[in-house]
Amino acid sequence: MGARSIPANRPAAVPTCPSIPRLAETRLLIVCLACAGVLGLYPGQARAVVDVAQLSLEELLQVEVVSASKFRQRISQAPSAARVITAEDIRLNGWRTLSEALASLPGLYVLNDRTYDFLGARGLLIPGDYNTRFLLLVDGEPINDNVYEQALVGDEFPLDLALIERIEYVPGPGSSVYGANAMFGVINVLTRTAAALGPGQVAGRLDSEDRRAGRATLTRPLGDAGALTLSATLGRQSGNDLHYPDAAALGLPTRDGTPTPDGIAHGLDRTRNEQVYARLSQGDFSVSLIASRRERRPSSALYGGLFDDDGFRAKDTATLLAARYATRIAGDVEFSGRLSYAQMTYQGRYPYWDGARLINVEDGTGRRWAGEARLLFSRWAGHTVVAGLEFREDVAVHQQGGDLGAAPDFDVNTPDRRWGAYLQDEWVFAPDWRLNAGLRLDHSELHGNRTSPRLGLIWQARPDATLKLLAGRAYRAPNAYESAFGLATGDGSGVYLANPALRPETIETLEAVAEWRPAPGTELVASLFEYRLDDLIAQEVVAGDWQYQNLDNIRARGLEAALRRHFQAGYRLDASLALQAVELADGSRLRNSPRWIGKLALLGPVLGEALKGALELNAVGPRMHDWGGERHRFPLAPIANLALTADRLAPGLELQLRVNNLLDRSYFEPGSDDAPVPRIPGYGRVFALTVRYAF
Repeated sequence: MGARSIPANRPAAVPTCPSIPRLAETRLLIVCLACAGVLGLYPGQARAVVDVAQLSLEELLQVEVVSASKFRQRISQAPSAARVITAEDIRLNGWRTLSEALASLPGLYVLNDRTYDFLGARGLLIPGDYNTRFLLLVDGEPINDNVYEQALVGDEFPLDLALIERIEYVPGPGSSVYGANAMFGVINVLTRTAAALGPGQVAGRLDSEDRRAGRATLTRPLGDAGALTLSATLGRQSGNDLHYPDAAALGLPTRDGTPTPDGIAHGLDRTRNEQVYARLSQGDFSVSLIASRRERRPSSALYGGLFDDDGFRAKDTATLLAARYATRIAGDVEFSGRLSYAQMTYQGRYPYWDGARLINVEDGTGRRWAGEARLLFSRWAGHTVVAGLEFREDVAVHQQGGDLGAAPDFDVNTPDRRWGAYLQDEWVFAPDWRLNAGLRLDHSELHGNRTSPRLGLIWQARPDATLKLLAGRAYRAPNAYESAFGLATGDGSGVYLANPALRPETIETLEAVAEWRPAPGTELVASLFEYRLDDLIAQEVVAGDWQYQNLDNIRARGLEAALRRHFQAGYRLDASLALQAVELADGSRLRNSPRWIGKLALLGPVLGEALKGALELNAVGPRMHDWGGERHRFPLAPIANLALTADRLAPGLELQLRVNNLLDRSYFEPGSDDAPVPRIPGYGRVFALTVRYAF
């Protein structure tokens, strides 16, 4: 987020990134597919290495998710190609952020502009869009804020990953049960129980980027059916020097107004993180508190800020207090309800040059109440019916901007009142057939009414094979930042304009999913999808000023295929390949949309049970990106990560070494319209050491 008043006169384009020969791309793709084929599909090897007792076909079929339909169901019966990341996956891979964990899933890719992490799916990631097309939940509670509707997935995510039991990702439109923002997927982060965490834990982490973090977690039982969990995490990152090759070529101004001589930002990317988590549970009732604060002084000089100036600051705070209650009213009727209060603030301070060094200020404050009541009926043979009501009352949606020490250029508050009603039926109409049908009506005082349907036809063709045909529609209303931030009129000098006439985005998706378990411990999932996204909201220059507008309609089709293979010796192989073609209405290719994404991961023992390893290889295909009126090419950038975990050193003691970007590949991320350069430097090799002790 940011004041984002971008100078109207863009700097001249710089040379595009050097390209990697297309032969290298082909070789890498062949290697990934060959590894998956040899390790995963060769039938003789499958019989030799799979531990049948450990992972039977029946156990694979019993894996459950709760996020696809708002009730617990087998993953093979869910109306989606749902994926699950477990606490053990998080621990052994040593992921530090939610975005690192999500980047392991088929078809997802991440961009970092040195301030926030951005998540892309199915070929769509608009740099600087703040993840508004994903709905992010914690224990079923939406945590997208009510000002920017941002899903925080980087180190700004308000929860320590050690507190997570599992992450459920449900790709595709989810508005039929969740309402707005669930366009490309629903991400539900489920926290660990006190019993799973144990009496207490302490952990510390240090890495070569000079990040330091410490966590302390305590749990206590309360009576026969109650427990209390308390956890606090503190993190710091000192500043580093970072070279931006394009900054000197573009002559970016520094804090005294002179152009940077060398393109080096000195002592920046400094960060402070604080996170607090508390949960009290007693029988069917629980209440939880999540509170976080992150302050970042980035090196990327976004939003028209001065380069190499430590006066740039982006500060996010978030507080969520949520109460939940669930009970069985009768043998075939269940009730669950939730009520929450959330508050967020964003403070941006951006130094810029206008004959003298000035500070532009942006403040955003959001407060809202939200709740839901849901009934689950299973009294009719062959039917599981879910009915629910949701509401959200925006108490404050306040934004203001201007120069420090002067009266604000604008000061707006645009509260909204929303409610939604949904009904869903899972009908088993034949022994191997089920139909999942859902419909939701949402009303917003600012944006009117929206209906969101979903149909899923699921056929258990064989005990080891499931076929799904899915169709759905989802939407995203313009958030307050897009529609209300900025001046009412402009003068062509590069100011930011509000646009209250913005229309909601809508997406319609058709998808066919095949899930096959050809042998115990082996699972193959393939999804063919096609979607149409209308009225895409994006930034545009309007007579020299910047404004969000409904610009484009997008058409896309693609394939996501994933293999998971468990081996007798305790190894697990994950391989995936996503192919996608995303085009605008005029037939041109969408910017920052890779044609393919390949991933390969191997997890298992290195020295018996004494040392476990996790190796990841993520490769995002070449991308084209428009910036400053010129097109820039971003070549293939395969990144390997390695984690080694020793958890048998002493009772309760664990030591882990993680190496990000193991081969120290040099790469760049596409700059957003808010960035002063077309290329943001990626992270080089980073060593991280983590010590955990459970007592």
